[in-house]
Amino acid sequence: MGNPHEELPMVQILAPDGSVTDRDLLRKFWPDGETLHKIYRDMLNMRQLGICGMEEGTRPPNDREPLMTIYISPEGEEAALASVYALKRGDRILYYARSHEVAYARRISIPIIFDLFFGVPNPEIIKISLEKKVDPPYGVVGTNMPLAVGIALAPKIIGEKEPVVATYFGDGATATADFATALNWAARFRTQVLFLCLNNGIAIATPTELQGAVPILQKARGFGLNAIRVDGRDPIAVYAITKKMRAWIEENKRPALIELMVDRRAKHTNRAPGLQLTKEEEAALKKQLDERDAIRRTSTFLLSPSAEELLGIHWTESEDVELRRMTTAYVREEAENSYKRLAEALKNGKGKAIVDRGASLVRSARKVSDADAISKMRVEPEVIENATGGDALRFALYDSTMRDRRVFMLAQDGGALGGVHLITALPTDYIKKHLPDYASMAGHKFFPLQKIAGDKRCIDAPLDERGIVAVATGAAMYGLKPVIEIQFSGFATIACEKIIEAADIYLLHGEELHLVVRLPDGGGNYMAKHRECLVPHFLNTPGLNMVYPSTVQDLYDMLSAAVLTTGEPVLFFEHKELYNNIRGRLVRRPPEKSVKEFGHRIAHKGKNVTIATFGAMVHTAIEAAEAVKADGISVEVIDLRVLSPFNPDMLIESVNKTGRLITAEECPRQGGIGAEIVAAVSESEYTYRPKSQPTRVAAPFGPHPPGAFWKYYTPQKDAIITAIRKSVNTPWLTPTAGSRNLF
Repeated sequence: MGNPHEELPMVQILAPDGSVTDRDLLRKFWPDGETLHKIYRDMLNMRQLGICGMEEGTRPPNDREPLMTIYISPEGEEAALASVYALKRGDRILYYARSHEVAYARRISIPIIFDLFFGVPNPEIIKISLEKKVDPPYGVVGTNMPLAVGIALAPKIIGEKEPVVATYFGDGATATADFATALNWAARFRTQVLFLCLNNGIAIATPTELQGAVPILQKARGFGLNAIRVDGRDPIAVYAITKKMRAWIEENKRPALIELMVDRRAKHTNRAPGLQLTKEEEAALKKQLDERDAIRRTSTFLLSPSAEELLGIHWTESEDVELRRMTTAYVREEAENSYKRLAEALKNGKGKAIVDRGASLVRSARKVSDADAISKMRVEPEVIENATGGDALRFALYDSTMRDRRVFMLAQDGGALGGVHLITALPTDYIKKHLPDYASMAGHKFFPLQKIAGDKRCIDAPLDERGIVAVATGAAMYGLKPVIEIQFSGFATIACEKIIEAADIYLLHGEELHLVVRLPDGGGNYMAKHRECLVPHFLNTPGLNMVYPSTVQDLYDMLSAAVLTTGEPVLFFEHKELYNNIRGRLVRRPPEKSVKEFGHRIAHKGKNVTIATFGAMVHTAIEAAEAVKADGISVEVIDLRVLSPFNPDMLIESVNKTGRLITAEECPRQGGIGAEIVAAVSESEYTYRPKSQPTRVAAPFGPHPPGAFWKYYTPQKDAIITAIRKSVNTPWLTPTAGSRNLF
């Protein structure tokens, strides 16, 4: 038995020698000779770009210093750009960095491509790319695939015309979880995604057959996709099959995959080692690549009588030589121009301005473009007395959904069930009183929002946390406002890469990206992975806003703001103990600011000790503060609310007043937010001399015990009381010689 990866049939119109093998297919799908001329010109430009790019990344001409960080050459897959000619102008393209030939075919210019790889600071590059419906290149293998599914799903949710979304990736990406996620979600939701796998047979140095036992084509069919294999070195076949498959996608409202068999004629990147081949093996490989080369076969066909007979093309040797000469000169000139632009930027010290601009984007609250247009609809009742924390979240989701048609919810069991915590649901009593049209359907204590908003805006997701975040991010890139729930925050580790990726995309694009990840969090009698506090895991991620409300009104106001008026990725932590264990007056009102503008608040005023905390621990800290009143100790509790970006101003002001600082959190002590708080205060210019050393009250740095023993792990009121008394009764020690005052 041979290699199953090589035995599948492959569509071909131009043979390696330039002869036509399928005249009927050519006549049926090929538009005209001029189109092939354009494709051939583009292919030549990309071949030269690949050669020049590798030179710039290793040994630039004229003894210039190598400035290009990394280059991934498309040499050998140039014919794949013919697929872009078969797409429509409104179709969106996402591609892995190697395949920048498809960006060029969508008229992303060679200067822009060089600037991207050189890292020339020019914010217009991203703007121009997105205007042409081409995302900037994705450098992490496979990551663009589930994003494409989210972009394709978005118009289906709000009833707009669905474009085709084309996503390009290599054979190595088919071994990733992103590949399985993307194909499963695309088929499940019948999205109009065209997956184009450029299979060059090797991922850095590992052959495709070692990436998986099943051929890529069969994997795609196993997920329910229409899939076909094409000779990717044949631009005519690439164009014809792409046009055919795109029409099939629109007609059937289902995804499809084209496997383009291409070659890799250069190293994986300029920085990667080459294949370990002998001289004989190297010569044999070059001979094989040259015999089936896309440039060679296309040129041979254009110069043949068949080109004139079938397409009316008259092309001469002299024209071919001149085109190649002009291509080489142009590409080399643009490589040098891009080099000069980067060298000038380095010389002029633009680096600091770039870093400062990024930091400003992270810390400042953006003005959401439609903030003033968000519905100020009147809700009934506007005030709910004795509402629980869970109620606050339920009404925030419901009201946000009603106020903005672009809001939708995506969660495992979040639709028909109303979520495992019954947060994507409304109290049945409210339904019967204020939404009588649904009263006959309300039978249990809570009524799923899906029955009101519909299954397109309250979606039951597959059991796939990575996919939930990635697909929602894609929908946010389209312009929607997804709210997703990870059932328990401990599961967020599965989606960690995708959460960080959303922040990266926001910072790269610099445009609004509405994405709220709800994380039911915190301790109690739960099994492992159902009670972890994951705040420290994400604290060092720029572009990712992290909030942790503690009151009924804040739960409502901050979730509403996160969904409607923030325009940035938000991790919204919800302590599960607050769902039913706190009550308060709830005012249902539209948000008027970004969630990051909520900052910190004084939850309990005092003058002797400052406690900085968040979430359910705020209530524990207040209980401790009340308990030590009898000792004559006045405690100020600061509810941090917004954990990242962290603004310590209010906290510093409080510590300046009290001279003492205690931090309290459920997270493990090592690397927790308490350490960040102590550092922020210690580095500040305070006006009062500290009266005691800072104290951190936190969980131990160790595994959670069995659920019934959770109180021995999660700090309780007594631990905070002990810390308060110690802080007041233990004076600040005068540093001895050789020691360092850390506060």
